[in-house]
Amino acid sequence: SLKVETEQVASLPTASSRALAATGSREATTDNFVRVDDSAASNAPIEDKWAFIVGVSKFAKPSINLKYPAKDAKDLSTYLVNEANFAPDHVKLLVDEQATKERVLAELGDKWLPRLAHPNDLVLIFISTHGSPSQADLEGLNYLVMHNTDPDSLYATGLPLSDLAAAIKQRVHSNRVVLII
Repeated sequence: SLKVETEQVASLPTASSRALAATGSREATTDNFVRVDDSAASNAPIEDKWAFIVGVSKFAKPSINLKYPAKDAKDLSTYLVNEANFAPDHVKLLVDEQATKERVLAELGDKWLPRLAHPNDLVLIFISTHGSPSQADLEGLNYLVMHNTDPDSLYATGLPLSDLAAAIKQRVHSNRVVLII
């Protein structure tokens, strides 16, 4: 059975640094996290807001289905539009069958966010799904399980957290990125 990797959560950087930030002055840190010099970004007003929201409750392999991730993603999307003043076309929602590894990477790194988000924008990325423990991979990597992920073949079909971090860092052009997994 798949579960969220708790050791990774315990090693998150302190509040003074940011995990998985996009462009700006960056220096590498350990554990695949990125430290950002955000002094300039924090002083500039937010020009626009974008949200990329993913929730996977139904998987191609039904034995690993979950109850709430798709509902949570839909509820967050509704909240952002109705209460947090995000423009409806600034919120991209992918649930269940829509949330394939390929589609998530395409929207995050090629088709949507990189084409729209600017340096002074705020970007929220929310992904609710299974996570794999590092022991499930020969090299100790952690994966997010998308709709089409085969839990018995994580390397070929899962979304490595390191790839997600790299895509955000290299492809999302905002100085303010909030990542919730």
